[in-house]
Amino acid sequence: MLSVNAGGEYAISIWGPPQDDYLRAYSYDVNRALEALTDDDRSRAQAHLLSALREDPDDVVAQTLLRGLTGGRSGADMTVNVVPVETDSTTAARLTGVRARAEELRQAGQYYAALDTLHQVVATDLGAEGLAQVYGDLTVLYLDLGNPVQAQAALAAAVSLGLPEDDAVELQRRLEASR
Repeated sequence: MLSVNAGGEYAISIWGPPQDDYLRAYSYDVNRALEALTDDDRSRAQAHLLSALREDPDDVVAQTLLRGLTGGRSGADMTVNVVPVETDSTTAARLTGVRARAEELRQAGQYYAALDTLHQVVATDLGAEGLAQVYGDLTVLYLDLGNPVQAQAALAAAVSLGLPEDDAVELQRRLEASR
């Protein structure tokens, strides 16, 4: 029980959190990996951590978690599960459906549901072309959310996976216009 006469010092800040506080937050994929670990789904956690490292190779949290999952191997010496560009018709149809659903959610203003829809498909075998399309869609969503930092990272991932040049140029224009 605390006495009314008990003394002490308190520091109160009226300035709020630092402006760069958002940089300290975990990435989307690291958060999904932590959820997967909570569900004891190590393979899903590993897929999300590899996705996080594709977006940001310097993500120390993702690197540390991945080393813990893989017995000390780093993400750099692991292969990322990207299948050849040619995908079967079932995968292509699934990708088309997921992208259409995400676009419906985006048009309805349900940006986070659309993000979650697209991020869930990133961990599957879509092929480089499919992943490039998904990261292009993520770029648009991050722009809608006013997050140019993640939009730039998604665009870089899309380009590195082979997003067609016309699409990349259009997304880059939208990104520059949002700044």
